[in-house]
Amino acid sequence: MTTILAAKTDKGKIHFAWDTQTTAGHKAINGGDKVFVNGGVVFGVSGTVRTADVLQYMKVPKRTKADGDTRKWIITKLVPAIISEMKRVDAAYMENGQANTESSTIIAVDDVIGYLGSDLSFVEDALGLYGVGSGSSFAMGAFLGGASLTEAVQVAGILDVYTNMDVRTAKASKLVKAASKGE
Repeated sequence: MTTILAAKTDKGKIHFAWDTQTTAGHKAINGGDKVFVNGGVVFGVSGTVRTADVLQYMKVPKRTKADGDTRKWIITKLVPAIISEMKRVDAAYMENGQANTESSTIIAVDDVIGYLGSDLSFVEDALGLYGVGSGSSFAMGAFLGGASLTEAVQVAGILDVYTNMDVRTAKASKLVKAASKGE
């Protein structure tokens, strides 16, 4: 598991913080990138690494003016493309006609941020605070108690065996900019 936090500031900026531990069975593997950009979309993935692999390398649909606002594009183009790709590569299982994964994902596009749940539905939170992974409850509590995003993930690193203390932070816009330059 992991800990990933994302918060939207009152100025509309989206910030991410995450630890670098990936857990395979009972072995901790450090250095995995669980927050990444594909097609101008920032993804923060917890749960199965397979979901992160698919999201990182799938073809993200192009946005056009006809798609409308960002939120509409996410719901009508991006999420259906994710569902289709997860089914195509057999990375989702079907339950009552609904595609499901064993992952939770934070998605940020422009100034829109939300959860992509294990049932692949997109949900926004009124607080503008998002957390996924085994340590996310600890981190969210610490953040709401006044800790910075970095400090909050470090608190999770102390309390959650599946989260380490190596924390990375970045603005979503900087991640997108770096990805567009091929860095």
